[in-house]
Amino acid sequence: MICAASMPRKKAKSVSLILRKRLPTMTYKKSSLALLITSAVALTGCLSDNYDYSGGGNTGGGGGGGASNELGLQVPLYHNDPKEFNNPYVMYAVDSDGTETAVDGNALPAASNINVEGEFAKVSPLTVTVTDNQASLRFLANQDYDITKSNGFYDAEKFQGGSVQFYVKTLSYDLGDDPANPNPVLLSMANGDKKFSADITSAVIASAGEQAQFIRVPLNCFMDDGLDLTTVDMAMEIETTGAIQYEFSQARLANNSVTVTPANVNIQGCYNNNNSKVLTDEETIILRDTKVGSTWELSGEAQDIRITRGAAANITNNGVDEDAIRARGIYYDEKFDPERRSILSFAIDIGANLKDMTQPRLDLSHYMLNGELQAEFVIPNNGTVNMPTEGQLELVMQFYSPGNNTIDLSAGGYGNSVALTYNLTAAEADKGKTIDIAIPLRDFFTSANGQVSLNALQYVEKLETHVQVRHSDDSIKFDALEGFRYGLGDIKLVMNPTDTPE
Repeated sequence: MICAASMPRKKAKSVSLILRKRLPTMTYKKSSLALLITSAVALTGCLSDNYDYSGGGNTGGGGGGGASNELGLQVPLYHNDPKEFNNPYVMYAVDSDGTETAVDGNALPAASNINVEGEFAKVSPLTVTVTDNQASLRFLANQDYDITKSNGFYDAEKFQGGSVQFYVKTLSYDLGDDPANPNPVLLSMANGDKKFSADITSAVIASAGEQAQFIRVPLNCFMDDGLDLTTVDMAMEIETTGAIQYEFSQARLANNSVTVTPANVNIQGCYNNNNSKVLTDEETIILRDTKVGSTWELSGEAQDIRITRGAAANITNNGVDEDAIRARGIYYDEKFDPERRSILSFAIDIGANLKDMTQPRLDLSHYMLNGELQAEFVIPNNGTVNMPTEGQLELVMQFYSPGNNTIDLSAGGYGNSVALTYNLTAAEADKGKTIDIAIPLRDFFTSANGQVSLNALQYVEKLETHVQVRHSDDSIKFDALEGFRYGLGDIKLVMNPTDTPE
């Protein structure tokens, strides 16, 4: 058992970078994002290492392999797995000057812009602090190793290989001077001077809550770009640019860890389709319909308003003067079905343009810490509108990613957000009244167990809404809504709701 690095320090190497994903162009207003959270997570145990540094290696326990450089089914880079798997890779902090300093949990005074501290001996989460420029956390060995067994699987109906995996909780992140190209976070592996990288920026940014998030990238992603699993001397590197602070834990290479529907279980890397439009503005308009001269002008990311089992309704409770904002809504007309919900949706484009993955979706990751979905809910001041007289009137809202019938979508799709319910009765909804709705975006994309839906968050294509009546027995009914009308206006995402948008 070892609790600190015992391998000789290795010089930083010059590498040729092969990057799988580039960030798209976007507009912005803010130049930085502060994600400030405090946390304490305790793990027990000590890093197991059976490698014989004085010789040519050993086979070790737990499926260590036969050849001297062949590793087992798992490689516990920084992981308290109870099995005795070999790990010849040592953790180094690499500063902007290329200086490599072995990590042992103590402060790193020799490193210029990176520090890594924590209870290393207990394999507890380590706090990585980068003050500026480029820096990385790197796992290096003094020779090449064969990690082929880490990419194995036993059941082809359930799995398709292994992955690089770790937990991360982002405490702060600087967007950079050009938010059109946010400071990247790259996950890499290498054969000597050939480095292969996947962009995990959005996943890391979205991991800025109270709970660490599990990030996995398939080994096949790096192999597709040219990585040779039989000669891996750098098993993992997290390279960042700009100021960032994050907690890092439970890192390993693990076989049998990539399912046949990887995108649906938040696996990152090459299973993501195309580049999404990464939203970084302090305020992003989803839909705003404004009176300009004699016409109404629609602006925002949602360019297609869809009505299911109803008719379109334009609601002008705010008047029709210059710069007035009207709500776009639904009227429960003769197409209303008392047994089914009538749906009002706001999509980024018409269905024909979303039939495949060539159209970029929306990446909302930068709004995950403090961001809110804000909108005006309105019921027209119209005598023909029927208001339910029993039960609780509720508005249900949910973000959707591409459906499973989308051409070239990753197997299983990306999943959707949680469907959130807003109690309109408690908010005293009534004819002619406008209700300001504000819902934390994190609530949409965080499950009951604290896991963030990393992929659903990165591939949003529409916001879907409907109203319902909840009765005292908790049953949901629609029959009392015949003739009802409602709309949503000025729908937007606000990154820091307490700030005044620029």
